[in-house]
Amino acid sequence: MEQKISAGRIQWMDRARALAILLVILTHSVEALYGEYTITWIPMSLGSNLLRMTLMGLGRLGVPLFLCLTGALILSKKFETADDLKYFYRHNVFRLFLLIEVWNLIYNFILAGTRDNFDPLSFLRCFFFLEIPDMPNMWYMPMILGLYLGLPFVAMAVQRFSARDLALPFGAVLFACSIIPTLNAFLGFHGSYKLDVLADLSLLGGLYTLYIVAGYYIAKGSLKNLGTGTVWILALGGFVFAYLTQTYTLEREYEWFFLWYNNLGVVLCGLSLFELFRRSPTRTVPAGLEKSSYNLSRWSLGLYFLHILFVKFLTPLLAATSIRRIFLWLILWVAATAGSVLITALLQKVPWVNQYVLGIKKS
Repeated sequence: MEQKISAGRIQWMDRARALAILLVILTHSVEALYGEYTITWIPMSLGSNLLRMTLMGLGRLGVPLFLCLTGALILSKKFETADDLKYFYRHNVFRLFLLIEVWNLIYNFILAGTRDNFDPLSFLRCFFFLEIPDMPNMWYMPMILGLYLGLPFVAMAVQRFSARDLALPFGAVLFACSIIPTLNAFLGFHGSYKLDVLADLSLLGGLYTLYIVAGYYIAKGSLKNLGTGTVWILALGGFVFAYLTQTYTLEREYEWFFLWYNNLGVVLCGLSLFELFRRSPTRTVPAGLEKSSYNLSRWSLGLYFLHILFVKFLTPLLAATSIRRIFLWLILWVAATAGSVLITALLQKVPWVNQYVLGIKKS
């Protein structure tokens, strides 16, 4: 039986979620200072360029961990009756929808302050998910909300069939949504020569559904027969592969360096890392570290929304200093994390803020 820090909490999942939010903040900090879609080597030392690619590679693992956790938790729910479905839509989907809209409003007002005007049409477009606020973290919210609508039906499938039973359909998703895009990046096919999969796999949900389904099966122990050393090799091999992909595409100045979540190396490393968390010990972690991971896990949704404000407004201030960029990312990452944690720790004491702004569930 899993050891739990409190009712309903599974320690290894708390650790995975805590690392995931730290990696997401790292990604946005590095992107803010170096640029998200840099098509060539930045004019700085080779060591700085290599550090940038390493940090981006690490940061990209945050979202796969979040998606795997979604699968491990949501797909384990029982959806046997219409009432189960209604309850999920009311208590999970609708609450997430409200939280997203609250932050759409907050972001639009804050951005209006920087532009000296509030654009109601822009807010309405954000409200109906026709556009997102000018915040690099908000692409994730419409995506995950849309996936939530279909997760009950995915849950009914994965609870009935084994990972081996579903290997064919989700193997096809892996091929179309990860292997082919990765081949395109390495082979340099563009325009009319780009490889495209013509089979319509939209019913299977795409790459993000693959992460979610894989997270469910990994949490259930589908990879338990693999040796831990093998899992580490897969994780490190995936990371090195993603790193080399960056180097290859940067040297050829492709339209953007290829390090999105469909990079085969990111997929392999992210899923292997999730399996390593599942195997992580429960009794050898210091109590203080366990408490920290517990808090970061519970507060992760609020931190996700808050940190980007620190990143957005601290970046120009830090960039104007004489501090070397090789150190700026660390200062920005720590400042954005610490500031978000401090505000969350203070605001979570207010019940309505806790529920409707920070999205913290009762422990």
